[in-house]
Amino acid sequence: MKHLDFQKAIEYLQKAIPIEEIANIDRHVSICSQCQEEIEIAQSFLTTPQNLSTPAPNLLNRVTAAFKRKQDRLSKRPLRLANLEFDSWSIPSPLGVRGGSSEERQLLYNQDQYDLDVQIIKDTNQDAYLIQGQLLDSQTIPVKLDGYEVHLVDPGIVLWRSMTDELGRFTFSYCPPGDYSIRVILDTQDIFLDSLQLQA
Repeated sequence: MKHLDFQKAIEYLQKAIPIEEIANIDRHVSICSQCQEEIEIAQSFLTTPQNLSTPAPNLLNRVTAAFKRKQDRLSKRPLRLANLEFDSWSIPSPLGVRGGSSEERQLLYNQDQYDLDVQIIKDTNQDAYLIQGQLLDSQTIPVKLDGYEVHLVDPGIVLWRSMTDELGRFTFSYCPPGDYSIRVILDTQDIFLDSLQLQA
């Protein structure tokens, strides 16, 4: 049996397909982690309240790009660890210059043709952090960077998912203190940022 796509996962959860097909999917999902994840995403979609405010104008474009990227990407992709090129906490800042504060941290990673700029900002009103990032492509020919999945991972478990916009930007909000990793899922490879420390 081939892997489920989002539409088939929705039909499966809504029992809008023949009972025999549901039984086949039940058996397949019990041994396929990729389809288990697709069902979790579809379940989240179905349980989200439908009276939400109007989405941002570019959201539909980003979601469409994400579905296309998911269909086009290789099922077997190498996982490449990005190299840390810059960490604002490792450089003492002159008095009055931003970047040395324990409330804000700037990181720059590199993997092959991609740079990843990550900013961590402590929310002073809560014991939580905002992570803002941007995927940058060093190719001379401009490429579209929207619709890439970005996962915030806590040893082996995907805690939050985000999606890049047309400029390659992504965000994770209200992250509690901890030691995380970020995984950027590209068409032919995944980029991994290891040991991203959010300190209390």
